[in-house]
Amino acid sequence: MRRIPVGIILFIGTSTTCMFAQMPINSSGDQGDSVTRQPSSHTEETVQEENSEEQPRPGVQLFSPIEYTGDQFIGLLNGSGLIPAESDTGLIFSAEVGGGWDSNPTGSSRSVSSSIYDINPYIAFHKVSTKSQFIVQYQPTFLGYSSGTYEGQTMHKASLRAGGGLSERLSWKMYIDSSYGTNGARFAAPLESVAVGEVPGTATGTASYLPDSGFVTQVFGSLETDYRNSERGTIGFDLSNSYSSISGFDLQGGAATAGLRYSYASSSTLSLMIYGQTSHFYGDLNCESVGAGAGVAWQLGIDTALVLEAGPQMNTGGCGLRQGYSYAVKGSTRLSNKAQFYLRANRLPMVSYLGPGTWQLDASIGMQYRMTRSALLRADIGYASSSALAAVSSYHGFSINTSYDVQLNHGFLLSYSYRGYFADSGGTRSSRNLAQVSLKWTTNSGKIFQSR
Repeated sequence: MRRIPVGIILFIGTSTTCMFAQMPINSSGDQGDSVTRQPSSHTEETVQEENSEEQPRPGVQLFSPIEYTGDQFIGLLNGSGLIPAESDTGLIFSAEVGGGWDSNPTGSSRSVSSSIYDINPYIAFHKVSTKSQFIVQYQPTFLGYSSGTYEGQTMHKASLRAGGGLSERLSWKMYIDSSYGTNGARFAAPLESVAVGEVPGTATGTASYLPDSGFVTQVFGSLETDYRNSERGTIGFDLSNSYSSISGFDLQGGAATAGLRYSYASSSTLSLMIYGQTSHFYGDLNCESVGAGAGVAWQLGIDTALVLEAGPQMNTGGCGLRQGYSYAVKGSTRLSNKAQFYLRANRLPMVSYLGPGTWQLDASIGMQYRMTRSALLRADIGYASSSALAAVSSYHGFSINTSYDVQLNHGFLLSYSYRGYFADSGGTRSSRNLAQVSLKWTTNSGKIFQSR
């Protein structure tokens, strides 16, 4: 496997150093801190929602001149849901063990089915002050096969998210996400929760699985700054870098992107935005792309939120297609006290678990339905497609993820789940099915349904 480019290491190191250099030191007793603890079970969450008075929810948030507000919710790597960004949650622990049946442990045509077991510990720390906040998360997955036909597999995932206010008008946000391990273990790991409004969705990549890919490395980092030049207008500058390496194909590559944007809050529920961006692809694929576009963020009532961004792109010859386009869509709605829905779709200049490439389409759609006070049904469908990859000529993949969760006493959760993916990689078809039963214990867990 080739070495990771020095630029990636410097980018992550510099961003991390800046974050800790700028973050003020505050104790948990600082005035203005929110110290709301999360419930440890969905049963307690349900009781709390039934007994609490309905609270008004804000529309499109503007940067506060006094405190850093940021996003409203944060998704957890262990898939337990979302936590409020402004709550000083502190330490979060969980441990999950499971077992079941895997139809294709290696994801190739030569693989045979086997019984499996997996262990998923998780730890996180979330700290909030009046000027900044951060959360660091880590979750490894250990996958074993009782038949002895296959060796054990591991996947390590970690993320860091931070943000703060440098002055009354200037704020910053930083995000780093990384994973390393065997691609087979990634498929069996808990699905990361991603905030889509106030609804937990799944992260992109659930339908991105190349057969015989071996060890995969995925690193993404971004740094954003926002300057509020007026009561309604904000100027933003973004830097991001995504890197991917696949040992099975001896490929590596990345995409470095810079963007400039201007957003205008025309009302408390509607924000308009224009942007420009340029990307440089390096590694086994070398080319440039530049584009611009516009977007809108709209709060359609207290239960529905929608964000749209789109624009044309111009690419150099090394990217394959000279003309292209990019877009990003995400939305969510609370259908009732028992059901909620989310949608995510994007076509962006980035690299992914499919290895070096220029453009990839990712989409996911899902729903959560609370059947009883202690039982929850979840279902997600994912799609990934690309015709500009270095590993294969084209890729089309679908994924299905379903689970039936039963909340027990003392923070325990019993889950029955099924996952499947079906892909065509350059004319080679592959599929995998995983059915298992798992038991999870969590403290300070995230919520699937947010309190009213």
